[in-house]
Amino acid sequence: MNYKQSYIIAGTEIIFFVENKFKSQDDINHSREIRIAYSSLVVALIGLIFSFLSPFIFESKFDESQIKRIERALINKTDTAIKK
Repeated sequence: MNYKQSYIIAGTEIIFFVENKFKSQDDINHSREIRIAYSSLVVALIGLIFSFLSPFIFESKFDESQIKRIERALINKTDTAIKK
């Protein structure tokens, strides 16, 4: 004998089932989770593209004094930003 998994739908659930174009609650939840995952992927890709393009969009240049201070810190192996 073959047994299949089936749902018994009674009462107001049949109205809900018909209104949702014969999709079960599991199918509705699954499609919603897929939409959320797709939206998350789109946001992550936009962030990735923005992070790659940010050096071209924003100009950040070092002053000569900043470069000298970094060189001295590297030579002395001390951190000048942290002062005790």
